Amino acid sequence: MTRKLAHIVTGIKDVDLVIEAKTKGWQMLLDIALAVGMQQTFHTLWFGIQYVNKKGHRKWIKDNRYVLDHRLDTRKKPLQFTLRVKVFPKNFSVIDDDIAQVLIYKQLREHIEQEELNCLPDKFQDLAKLAEEDKIQEYMKTVQGLEQYGKKYFKLISENGARVDITLSHSGIAASCRNESFTIPIKEIQDVKANKRTVCITKEGRASKPLKYKSETPRYCKEAVEAVMSYLEVFRQTGNGDGESDSKEGEVVCSPDGEAMVKENSPQGQEGVDVSLKDDSKPSDNPVGDAEREKEK
Repeated sequence: MTRKLAHIVTGIKDVDLVIEAKTKGWQMLLDIALAVGMQQTFHTLWFGIQYVNKKGHRKWIKDNRYVLDHRLDTRKKPLQFTLRVKVFPKNFSVIDDDIAQVLIYKQLREHIEQEELNCLPDKFQDLAKLAEEDKIQEYMKTVQGLEQYGKKYFKLISENGARVDITLSHSGIAASCRNESFTIPIKEIQDVKANKRTVCITKEGRASKPLKYKSETPRYCKEAVEAVMSYLEVFRQTGNGDGESDSKEGEVVCSPDGEAMVKENSPQGQEGVDVSLKDDSKPSDNPVGDAEREKEK
């Protein structure tokens, strides 16, 4: 049976795993979360596993797909992955797991310091001071006040050829085209698909006609669709846009493909993890997929 060694960079400590032929993405994510000491595995909802394919493009491991069925760069041994935040929570207050807090904090700090998340000079100085003083809660409250926090942006083309600026957030999809704009609430989105270079968004209701937008490349199209699906997954799993849930530790919950998985209260046999906010290590070399805008030719 096919088995591969995997090395995962998490931002707290590196993790080594053995990936079986039938290991699915959500199973690998759960294993990583437990290995770094995440006690409340519900918080994996906001995270994903990233890899770089042979073309140098950063991709996400799909939750309900076998890990080894992805187009991994098998030239690297062990296989290389990175644990990254896929969707930042609308309310940071719902993240009550220490490990999840630190992982989210470190990635946001990285985005701000690398200017991937716009921040006015005065706010930047305030955040730098909070980071130096290890005031993570105050840091996150300040970040949540930034205009671009929790949002992703895409530039698409309408069926009549006009450019459409798309803003994706926990609230839904806001589209701006010429002098017109409209919003599709997240709860009204039934499905979103990629068809070559076309993004197809279907709203709730039998008579609803899919909205179609063109993208510059098939890869950009898939990136936009995957981003929308990530926000939809958070909404559907939590039942609201705030990221709160009635789920409790020890409950049996379903993976994205319907398989059962049990949340653990006390992972066994795990090493102690230092979650001090003082971190002299360099930021990860793998920024999130939505920051990458290379065009295929």
